[in-house]
Amino acid sequence: MTRSTRCGQSGTLTEAAIYHWLPISVVLYNRMIGVGGGIQVHNLRALPGSMCYVAQVTPSYEGHAKTALLAALSSENDMPKFAIAVDRDIDVNDLEAVFWAVSTRVDPAKDILTLPNVRIHHYDPMLVKYSKDYQDPHWAMMSTGCKMAIDATLPVADREKRKRFEKTLPGASQMSA
Repeated sequence: MTRSTRCGQSGTLTEAAIYHWLPISVVLYNRMIGVGGGIQVHNLRALPGSMCYVAQVTPSYEGHAKTALLAALSSENDMPKFAIAVDRDIDVNDLEAVFWAVSTRVDPAKDILTLPNVRIHHYDPMLVKYSKDYQDPHWAMMSTGCKMAIDATLPVADREKRKRFEKTLPGASQMSA
């Protein structure tokens, strides 16, 4: 979990954020490896603003990454709002690489899951309060919103299909000649 905990709530880098994000990252890691046959999680990173996590994983079967992402989104601390799974060839600390994987490996119709009307963290500015005159001091515990999982991993089963998604390096055709 390298560099997984460097940003505070405002998205700015703070030293104190590690005391908040490291424990949450450990909980998410344990939840992810504990479902669906134990996915290999190589790295986990909280992104700035930190309701988003990126997990570098090696799934064993189709749907394995989605199962692990759903486990992360349903953790007991309600912090993750977005969870993204990428393969081992993507550096979770390089946001350009993460979003390259999202833009080239994701079919929005089948690789993005949205979970509407679920409990979310009370610091989320998008939360829905039940009413202005709701007097219960624990209203935040009953606030709802939406969460999203993005599976940007390569297809597991079909090796020929995986080749379509490999990175192309400048001059790669000259190197192989």
